Amino acid sequence: MVQTSILNELETDGMVIVPNVFTADFMDVVAEAIDQATEVCVKIQLQQRVGTEKEATEILEGGNGPLGGAAHHVITFGGAFFDLLIQEPLFDVVEGYLGQGPFILNSFGAVTNTNQRNMYEHGKTIHRDSRSFHPSFRQQCWFMVLVDDFTEENGATWMWRGSHTQPTTPDVETFYANAKQVIGPKGSVVVFDGRLWHAAGKNQTEIARRCLTISFTKPFIKPQMDYVRCFGTENVVKMPEVLQQLFGYNSRIPSNYDEWYQPPQNRFYKSNQG
Repeated sequence: MVQTSILNELETDGMVIVPNVFTADFMDVVAEAIDQATEVCVKIQLQQRVGTEKEATEILEGGNGPLGGAAHHVITFGGAFFDLLIQEPLFDVVEGYLGQGPFILNSFGAVTNTNQRNMYEHGKTIHRDSRSFHPSFRQQCWFMVLVDDFTEENGATWMWRGSHTQPTTPDVETFYANAKQVIGPKGSVVVFDGRLWHAAGKNQTEIARRCLTISFTKPFIKPQMDYVRCFGTENVVKMPEVLQQLFGYNSRIPSNYDEWYQPPQNRFYKSNQG
């Protein structure tokens, strides 16, 4: 089966490029949603004085600090981002890689790479997304969704196949001698291990290059945002079951005895969550 070959490549190389996961038309809808979410997120960054020195009128020009061009947790905007998850794209690959059983959404962000100033400094450094290294435990399975075509010219991400087994940060010369840019049409998805070393490329065009960065973990690993509290429990219980699972509704943490001492069907952390 195709999914078996995808999983085998992911296990061997720490990454795999899967074309045509989403339609180009759907990616156009997602691109518009990213632009809208980025405008809101950068305004908040400015208000909080984190990660940028840009004026509010320059919101979509890429940023002048570590967060420029980044919109975090855009899933909170719903709409096209909900539609993407409801399709359950490559979820069998995620489950196969992380281990049998359910998983949750750890983060769901968006990055807009432009040629303006010093866009998204963190993304352009050589880094991995799993902060802790373990030689055998697969902490995170990531999706990089190509919302626009990825080309050498527009800053396609550099990824070093097989580097998920390397515990220390490679030097610049070694990394770029081994890494290759991810080239592909919009609608493709790069599935990769959070331990893989990578770096965003430099966009040398006048057109923004957008992508979604989505990570999944086993339910016992804390997500980067408490999505159940963010959306409100009363709203999450009305959502499709796939979203309830992804947002961590079935793996919540009780905060008092009333929440702890509950019959199995009402427990915060369900028994099938690992």
